[in-house]
Amino acid sequence: MSISLRINKVRMVLAGLVLAAAALLPHRTEAQTNPTAQSLPYYQDFSSFTGTTTTYPAGWQGWTSTTALSTSYTTAAFTADATLSTGGASNGITSAFVADMRGKMGLLSTASNQRAICLAFSTTGLSTVTVSYVAATQSQVYGGRIDQLGLQYRVGITGAFTNLTTAATDYRNNVASAITSTGDSNATNAAFISLTLPAACNNQSVVQVRWIIKDSSGAGNRPSFSIDNISVFASSQITNYYNKAGFRLDSLGSWGTNTDGTGTVPSAFTNAGQQFNIQNSNTGISGSTWTVTGNCSKIIVNNTDFSIPSSKTVTGIINVRAGRTLTLNNTTFPTLDSLAPTSTVVFASYSTLNIPYVPNGYGGITIDGSTVGNPANQKNLDFSGNLTLQNSAALSAANINICPKGSADQTINGNGLTLSFRNLDNNITNNKTGKLLLRQNTPITVNNSLIMNNFGA
Repeated sequence: MSISLRINKVRMVLAGLVLAAAALLPHRTEAQTNPTAQSLPYYQDFSSFTGTTTTYPAGWQGWTSTTALSTSYTTAAFTADATLSTGGASNGITSAFVADMRGKMGLLSTASNQRAICLAFSTTGLSTVTVSYVAATQSQVYGGRIDQLGLQYRVGITGAFTNLTTAATDYRNNVASAITSTGDSNATNAAFISLTLPAACNNQSVVQVRWIIKDSSGAGNRPSFSIDNISVFASSQITNYYNKAGFRLDSLGSWGTNTDGTGTVPSAFTNAGQQFNIQNSNTGISGSTWTVTGNCSKIIVNNTDFSIPSSKTVTGIINVRAGRTLTLNNTTFPTLDSLAPTSTVVFASYSTLNIPYVPNGYGGITIDGSTVGNPANQKNLDFSGNLTLQNSAALSAANINICPKGSADQTINGNGLTLSFRNLDNNITNNKTGKLLLRQNTPITVNNSLIMNNFGA
């Protein structure tokens, strides 16, 4: 009897191990592939997406369903896999897809052909897990159609999904007219969204989140959306470090867990889940390079400004908090992630400046002694603060659209220097309620359209 009991226990243990291992491997269930669960903290910015990628990153899968699109999100599991398309990299497409959108992953659903994007991860041993991402509009062929992009979750690899976003956190495209053209993979009207998963998702071998579209209002061709800069982490996985006043930033000994820079010192700049807050006065960087890597690790310009000289390179993600200024002189840009509406980025002394894309848009932009290059395709320059040219700067770019946004009053100041661009749209994001002021001695040349269609303009 005891031998039989032992054998049964061994069988049960082995069966449990097989099931646990199986949960971490790709599965085909209900005729769809369930992606491999990724460990946390996790970060994805789709930097490998160049418009030609046909393979999903690890942990990701696109799905398709013939369930009719409606004004409610579909919660049932989808029925088949969606191919990762390269055609979506060219905005203006109106058929359903999941696509490489050049640095973003995009999707579009039609009336009877839905698409969704899934990310799978493990929360084993973890709780209070946050999912954050930047959602944006890729293409809006017809201005009268409004759709919404929401996020859902489920525990495990089978069954229905549950809505995570609400009416307040769903992403919506704007109500303006068509905002992009064929051949342009630029995104606009970007919004940063951060959500905490419910307790049911704590300590689970597999959690899946799914981005999905529903109709909201209007008629005509539906818009396409994109997601970017996805972070998934538990609160216990993030450690904040602060710099000591008067010390260089690229030395581990200059950082500590207390706001004055004292406390526990980081062991490396390459560990996951580290946030280096530039909080106090500092001597900048002494070496030629400062590299901060690791999933969900970043530099935060927090309580004092930060300047990167032309002879120094910073590699990593940078956030800039309200009221702070980041000055860039080096031709190798860090990854600009989240820029507060009242922050400022200064581009100083570039002979040819290709302004980097920021998923959620800029705060203020100062072009100081730099010449802005003209991109090959149309590019929307979204910003919530002021746009300033100074010290012989030049902005003459027939493919750049100037797009003020937000509720604050904004100023465009050329300081006697002519700004030449394709379009100026003062309400492309449908939330521009503050005034837009063109300073005296600010000549502008608009090569296509001047749209001043908000009440504050």
